[in-house]
Amino acid sequence: MHDLLKPGTIFFRGLPKTGKMCHVRIACICLFLALPAFLLVKTARARDLPGLAVLKLTTGEGVEPGTAALLEELILTEIQRTGLFKTVIGHRDIKAMLSLEEQRQKLTGCADDACIAELGGALGVSYVASAVIGRLGEKLVLNMKLIDVKGATVIGRASRATSKHEDLLIKAIKELVNEVVVEPLSGNIKTGKEMALIPAGWFWMGCGKPSRPAPAAAGAQINGTGLSPGLGEKTQMLLPRTGSLADSGWLPTSLSIKFRKPGPRLFLLLLIVMVGCSLLAATMFTGFKPLFFTISLGTVIVFIGACGALKFKKSAQYARECRHNEKPGHWVYLPDYYMDKHEVTLKEYKACVQAGSCVEPPDGNKVRGCNWNMPDRDGHPINCVTWQDAQAYCYWAKKRLPTEAEWEKAARGEKARIFPWGDNKGDCSLAVITEGRRGCGRDTTWAVCRKERGNSPYGLCDMAGNVWEWTGDWYGSFRPTSVHMPNGPSKGKEKVLKGGAWGSGPVDVRASIRKAASPLWKDRSAGFRCAMDSKKSRVQGSR
Repeated sequence: MHDLLKPGTIFFRGLPKTGKMCHVRIACICLFLALPAFLLVKTARARDLPGLAVLKLTTGEGVEPGTAALLEELILTEIQRTGLFKTVIGHRDIKAMLSLEEQRQKLTGCADDACIAELGGALGVSYVASAVIGRLGEKLVLNMKLIDVKGATVIGRASRATSKHEDLLIKAIKELVNEVVVEPLSGNIKTGKEMALIPAGWFWMGCGKPSRPAPAAAGAQINGTGLSPGLGEKTQMLLPRTGSLADSGWLPTSLSIKFRKPGPRLFLLLLIVMVGCSLLAATMFTGFKPLFFTISLGTVIVFIGACGALKFKKSAQYARECRHNEKPGHWVYLPDYYMDKHEVTLKEYKACVQAGSCVEPPDGNKVRGCNWNMPDRDGHPINCVTWQDAQAYCYWAKKRLPTEAEWEKAARGEKARIFPWGDNKGDCSLAVITEGRRGCGRDTTWAVCRKERGNSPYGLCDMAGNVWEWTGDWYGSFRPTSVHMPNGPSKGKEKVLKGGAWGSGPVDVRASIRKAASPLWKDRSAGFRCAMDSKKSRVQGSR
């Protein structure tokens, strides 16, 4: 009885000293005790997020009240969608929170930064956003700034000129919120370029089109290869009913064979040739009509009409087929992340070199095709850089190289596009590729974002063509069991490049195409772009 009075022993009274039941009960007790702690931590993290107030939009002459009201709602909604703030207070709520005297003092003519910061202190928020809209000719000009209440300083400021078209207004608001609010709070340094948010979700990675719906849509769970096709592919041997051997049922009219390695294909091909020879010989003596075999092996269709007489022909859907290292296709889940909207340019890379954090690539005056030190190339992608050079730049810019999965999702979106623009093969109106002549006739790179029709679903430029882009992953075979945030093999000898280059053909710039190269390899066809973890997770994790 005295044991019951000892602290802690009451929870374990009656438990056997050994055995499975003891382990099960102890695990249940630990889970029961851990659940409140988890909820407390989650609540505390939410409490750590700052608050933000959005002032009433200031309008200039010629701006219609309806347009101003629409913009106010768009700004408020877009800021709320960032998830960076515990509370977002609109101007209507501000009046309700302040007393009449405070409203007179703080809301009348409060335009300078110190006054706005004082207003934010009265509201109990960490940041205040204000915006001004005016008219310049036929354009609407939006100016927006973010003020840190504690320091009474502007930490983000930008402007955009746009038309009254609703789609353009929405785009301008998104760009302003990203530049004025999201970027300053993420700790990301300014590099003179924009980044696109790639939202969390499942996407189809690798060859072809998905044979099953996304796990989230189907309510499936991650259970190994159950979410993706098998490691092999089906190859069909068809025997058209052109002879009485097939008509009589002696031979099957179709045969489906599943491969796990490419090796057996050659063996099967030779075997079918031998069978075809035998059947052809039989028809010569029996009078039956000759049989013809059609075998589909990957992107090549083989016709066998006589002993040893083979005809090879590329499939009509060759553009939609993939190389062996792009298989098997499988569903992959990625959380939110950011991706550079265009490849790192020569001008941007120069800033890193001048800062002493990057090394100069080969001089274009000495090495043909390199953009470094070439006139009028500041807007072109930097090339002739190694994987290590690319990694050094991204580290200097407080970013990182994207994983192969992140790169591919940014290129194709969540609807399993074969190319960034859709399922049709490319041409020079969509990408900087080889169409008749290399580089669309220029035999070199183009300035970034010159082929906007070929942008990815997230608005990223040149995800196909221009330059191959380094990723952070080691090269290796796909592992369809690794479907959650895959990072490739843990070690290797070669890194993965994606996207094709200005010397690639129209079908060789698929989102799934992969190239392996040593981290020390540099070429006029190789460049890169950077990625960054979600701003939301960065801000939460730093507070």
